[in-house]
Amino acid sequence: MNKPTTSRTYKIREEAKGDTYKILIYNFNTRVIMNLYFKSTTLDKQIGWTWKDMDKAYWDTWIPKKSDIKIITRLNKEQKKQALDELWEDLQGAIQFTRDRNNARRRHKRVASKNKA
Repeated sequence: MNKPTTSRTYKIREEAKGDTYKILIYNFNTRVIMNLYFKSTTLDKQIGWTWKDMDKAYWDTWIPKKSDIKIITRLNKEQKKQALDELWEDLQGAIQFTRDRNNARRRHKRVASKNKA
């Protein structure tokens, strides 16, 4: 694997346990690769992951599926499944927030169009 020419670490969210979510951005000429990390409580270590299609991750209304997550850290099959399940459970709050926001926007649009008619 090529080594990055530049790298930066950004904090996404701080929790009581410390910084559990980080984004590492590597710039290979024009391509940007993002690796996200979370602290697994079942495996007791940092697990690297990313989205299979990073373009969708920037969409405001995108609701990911469990199959959209890719675990980067080398783990055996059983550990990978445990890490994926734990990460999916951790992401449910953010996913529900996106669902609620999308529903509120749609509701507002329906009401606005009903009032016009």
